[in-house]
Amino acid sequence: MSTLEFYLLITFAQALAWAAVLLPSLFFLIFPSGWKARRDKIFCSFSTRALKLYYQLYFPECVPDADKLFDRFRSDFGKYHGRRNFVVPYVLLTIAASVGLWGTAQSVAVWMGVGVGGLAFPPLAVASFMGGYTWVLFDHQSRRRSGDFTPGDLANGVFRLIIAIPFGYALTAFASTGTTGPGNSMTITGAIPLAFLIGVFPTNTVFTIARRIASKQLGLGEDNTAAANELEILQNVGKTNAERFQDEGVTTIAELAWTDPIDLSIRTNFDFNYVVDCMSQSLLAIYIGSDIKKLSPVSLRGAQEVRALVMTLQCDPADETYSKIERDAAQGAVNGAAKILGFETNVNAFFNTLLFVAEDPYTEFLWEIWGNACDDSPEIEINRTPWSTINAELWVTARSFLSSRKLTLTSDMEKALSQIIANAVGEMRKRYPQTPPDPMLNAANTNLQMLLQRGADDASSKNLTTLEATALAKWMKDVWPFVAPAT
Repeated sequence: MSTLEFYLLITFAQALAWAAVLLPSLFFLIFPSGWKARRDKIFCSFSTRALKLYYQLYFPECVPDADKLFDRFRSDFGKYHGRRNFVVPYVLLTIAASVGLWGTAQSVAVWMGVGVGGLAFPPLAVASFMGGYTWVLFDHQSRRRSGDFTPGDLANGVFRLIIAIPFGYALTAFASTGTTGPGNSMTITGAIPLAFLIGVFPTNTVFTIARRIASKQLGLGEDNTAAANELEILQNVGKTNAERFQDEGVTTIAELAWTDPIDLSIRTNFDFNYVVDCMSQSLLAIYIGSDIKKLSPVSLRGAQEVRALVMTLQCDPADETYSKIERDAAQGAVNGAAKILGFETNVNAFFNTLLFVAEDPYTEFLWEIWGNACDDSPEIEINRTPWSTINAELWVTARSFLSSRKLTLTSDMEKALSQIIANAVGEMRKRYPQTPPDPMLNAANTNLQMLLQRGADDASSKNLTTLEATALAKWMKDVWPFVAPAT
């Protein structure tokens, strides 16, 4: 191999190492399975009501109008958590990796006698940098597989590359002085692999090692006062996840209960539903403390389950929303939980606590986003639109459409529309004994317009009489399947 070929090989290896550390985060940002998937999952969790509650709780100073909620939410998400926030740390990572890898490649070339010029970094500096680079590469590759990237992770990578050489020199120097005895000081040959191996430790571990060495040298003694993390009383929150919350400034149950779930999910890289579940448990743990794990056998893991239980018990017995079996089971859960917590002689006092949890606005918010964008359960608040109003809204939709198409409402058309709307309302009442949620009403209006469009475009007729018998059944089966009669 010629000198030029050997130099080109070193340069190629440098370019390959540079691409390996930069591509994982770039793929996360541009591929649909990365950043976009996380964003879309969060967007799909919010209904109009959930968004309104979100702004009322976390941004009360700027609650947008109802018709601008989704546009404002998308804009705010892009501002605080969008891809633009990755630009600065990504550029810094590119610069740090480029400088370090270029210096490493040029140093290797000089050592091998194929470099241009005679200047090179000391072997200890190169070993220290490559140790830090190895950890950053491993960390980013792991995050790429799990879809676990934030701007902070890129910034941490930059920080690690910058401190790699100073830490390598400092820690190997202390290690050298620790080999006591005449002639036992560490040689440069032993310091080089040690500097690299120190570099491949996670950043937190490197700082722990540094603190312990410094404490020993300064005679400060060991710090053994670390206490158990309060968040570990929750189900599915072990030491690692609790520390991850702690890294983002969430150290107590109260902080977790009332934090912004979107912001926390993005900063910790935890799944959005996992964050919501942890917040739900925290809202209940505020009242009952570490006893929360004892309530899992009676299906009271968190505030969402409490809200479901309270709604079941407060439902009018004459209402068919919940069966007698469901109400009896809910009362049994209350009695069982009260006994577990020592309230068997005062169940009403315990149920009063559950009421406070269920009616907490943060519980209501979590209930709305936990797969309930089109929730068909009744609300605790008795404030509903009369069925007569819903019927009138559908008629307004129908008449507005006919007017826009310059169609006259004949008696036959009115008869057909009456049957269509009556059947639509009837099917909604079967599924929603009280009233359907807003998204269902919007869907009713939209699909009624679709049905009218089909009728108006029918070349064989200028009215809706031919739809009276056949189109209604087709609409219920194909156009609006989620309220179709059960078969």
